[in-house]
Amino acid sequence: MSVATRILLPSEYDGYAAHLKKLTDDDRYNRFIGLITDEWIDSYVERVRKNANDAVIAHYDMNAEIDGAVQLSLIEYVVSGVKEKIAELSISVLPESRWQGIAGDLIDHAILHARSLYVDKLTTTCRPSNKRMIDLARRIGMDVEGDFEEKNAGLPLPAPWIDTVALDAFRQQIWEVDYVIKSTNERMGRFFEVLTAFLPKLDSNK
Repeated sequence: MSVATRILLPSEYDGYAAHLKKLTDDDRYNRFIGLITDEWIDSYVERVRKNANDAVIAHYDMNAEIDGAVQLSLIEYVVSGVKEKIAELSISVLPESRWQGIAGDLIDHAILHARSLYVDKLTTTCRPSNKRMIDLARRIGMDVEGDFEEKNAGLPLPAPWIDTVALDAFRQQIWEVDYVIKSTNERMGRFFEVLTAFLPKLDSNK
């Protein structure tokens, strides 16, 4: 499984919506802390598309379709004259693509991208029953707090290094190569399916 991940362009968010619609009811509840419909997802993604403070980072499966994604929602606070930039993180990985390190790779890219935007702190909120998210948050060093209704986690981010932005851009280039390989394989697979179905017809016409 490739670890290549990519920041989506707003014009590519239909693929993000398609990914979210593949989530099970329980996963949708974990992701959005509520039961949601496909129509709600379409409306939600359209709002994300129009919000310049949101960014979506995706991982693609071997069929060149999104099987994991992390969304960063940027918020700026001013407290006592001091500005603080927060990035709220939300992640989703399809059940069949779990336990392959995809979530960790998405988080790594999210942290890198957030630092390149001079974000001061990464945060996330989840249900107490969402053990996967809680374990992931703790694994990357987040402090997890909360009660039986809601868990909140936060991770202060160091200031970007001089090469942080360049490294963020480099990850995009790695993904371009990865996506070309996957999309080419997917198209070749469909071509051979059509060819395999067509060959018996040729034989029968001889």
